[in-house]
Amino acid sequence: MNFAIIVAAGKGKRIDSKENKVFLPLLSKPMIYYTLKTFQDCNLIDEIVVVAQKNDIKKINEIKSKYNFNKIKNIVEGGKERQDSVYNGLSSIKGAKDDDIVIVHNGSNPLVKESEIIECINSAKQSGASVCCFPLKD
Repeated sequence: MNFAIIVAAGKGKRIDSKENKVFLPLLSKPMIYYTLKTFQDCNLIDEIVVVAQKNDIKKINEIKSKYNFNKIKNIVEGGKERQDSVYNGLSSIKGAKDDDIVIVHNGSNPLVKESEIIECINSAKQSGASVCCFPLKD
């Protein structure tokens, strides 16, 4: 099985927002919609875990229902730091086997492409791990 952990427990401090930036509108939908839709539509992803702030779990559930994101199997509370949130997401996956793949993606990066997800999964199956990255632009 292939799992996706979408880390969306940020607070939006760097953009001086009163709400989590994943809920800010982008083309009339919350930004996280686009991230979730790409993983939902990817045939190689079996289950999605969303990691959110405790007070955002209800909003994530509403988005899940509204857009029929049925691959979201769990929504868990984030931790103090990003690595704690990823740990909480990993800990929520039950029954994973040694050859299962787990992808971790930042929920506030909505421009992930299905081809990038597929390439990461195939690369991880071949070599044991994979990272998708791009040169930083100022």
